[in-house]
Amino acid sequence: MNSTTSNSADIAIVGAGIVGLCASLLLARAGFKISIIDPLSAVPSLPEAYDLRTYALTPASLRMFKRLNVVAELEKHRICEFHGMQVWDASSKGAIEFSALALGRDCLGAIVEHANLIRALHLAIGQCEGIRLVSDRVIDIAFTDPMNILNLERGARIHADLVLGCDGANSPVRQLLGVDTQRLEYVQHALVCNVNVEHPHTHIARQRFLPNGPIAFLPLADTNSCAVVWSTSPEQARFAHDAPIESFEAMLASAFDYRLGNVRLASERMVIPLQKLHSARYVINRAILLGDAAHVVHPLAGQGLNLGLMDAAALAQCLGPHEKLTLQFPGAALRQFERMRRGENFAMLSFTDQINKLFRLEHRFIKEMRGTGMCAFDRFIPLKHWIMLRAMGDYGDVPSIASR
Repeated sequence: MNSTTSNSADIAIVGAGIVGLCASLLLARAGFKISIIDPLSAVPSLPEAYDLRTYALTPASLRMFKRLNVVAELEKHRICEFHGMQVWDASSKGAIEFSALALGRDCLGAIVEHANLIRALHLAIGQCEGIRLVSDRVIDIAFTDPMNILNLERGARIHADLVLGCDGANSPVRQLLGVDTQRLEYVQHALVCNVNVEHPHTHIARQRFLPNGPIAFLPLADTNSCAVVWSTSPEQARFAHDAPIESFEAMLASAFDYRLGNVRLASERMVIPLQKLHSARYVINRAILLGDAAHVVHPLAGQGLNLGLMDAAALAQCLGPHEKLTLQFPGAALRQFERMRRGENFAMLSFTDQINKLFRLEHRFIKEMRGTGMCAFDRFIPLKHWIMLRAMGDYGDVPSIASR
C-alpha cells in the first residue's frame, strides 16, 4: 500500500472506514486494482484505555476476517468473545437467554474495538498488492459510462470503472448520485461509555429494555469491564452525560437493575443521535453504496457493521475474479448484488425498528403480552436456535467467504 495519487484504478473506494477497507481487501484478493480515497490515511495506534467505539462481530464476520488474514493482525488480548446473551424487560417478567453451548458453538460473537479493527485492516492492506491509498478528499464525481472521473480536493483526478461509496450515513457519494433515502430520526440518543463493574461479566452480553429504550452492557476483555450503549430520550441522554460522575454511576447501575452490581465510569461519555436510514437504490450505473451509506439500523441488535461487512463480501462474490469483460459490462453482477443484499438489510432494518417500538409501548395489556411472549419464545427452543443461527450469519444468503 502507498499514498500515490495514480490516475487510474479498476475500482475507486471512497471512505477508509471498516467497510471500505474490508471491501478493498476482498476486491484486491480477486485481482482488481483498488484506489481508496480518504483524508485520514495514517495507521491508527491503539489507545491505552478501551476505545469508546466497539462492535459485536458475528461469527460470519469473524470467519471472513480470518480468511482475509485480518484476525492475525488484531491485538488478541483486547478482544472478548461472548458465549451467552441475556435480554430482559424492565416493564414485565419477560426474559430471554441465548447460549453458544446450546448450539454446540464456541461463541455467539466477539466484542472488538474500532481502533483495534481499523489498525488490523491497515496492517493487512499493507501486505496486499494492488491497493493504493490516496490521502485526499473527493469533491466531485463525473459518473459516466464506461469510466467514472473522481475530482479530488488537491487537484488530482482518478479514473475508475466502478466507484464504491463507503463514506458513512451522510455519504457525499450518495448525495452526488442524487439517491433518495428513507430516513427516520428516532426520538432517541445513544449514550456510550466504558465502565468497570463490581461483578465479573462472565463473557455474557446483557441488554435490558426500558421504556425509553434499551441499555446494553457488552463484555470487554477485562472480566470486570463493559462497554455501555444506552438508548434513551435525548433529554435523559443529555442529563446523564452532564451529571456528576457519582450521580451518573448510580443512575447507570439503577437503569441496569444492578445486574453487575455497582459501576465505575472508566472513560468519557459520548452522546450519538439515532436514526434509521435506507437508500432507495444501492446501485446507480457504475456506482455502488455499501454499509452506512446504504443503510443505518438501530443499535439494539448490534448488527449495523456486520450488515456492511456482508455488503462488501457479497459485492466481491458477485463481481468474481478480475475480468475486463466484467468491468466493461458490470450490470448483471451489480443487479445480483443488490438483490442479494437489499432483502437481508431491509429485514434487519424492519426487525430492529419494530422491536424498538414494541418495547417502548407502556399500555398495561401490551406489557403483559410482551412479557408472556418473551417467556414463550425463550422456551420454544427450535425457533430460538434458528433466530440465533441467523443472527450469527449461519443461515440466510451469506456470502461464501463468511459461511461455515
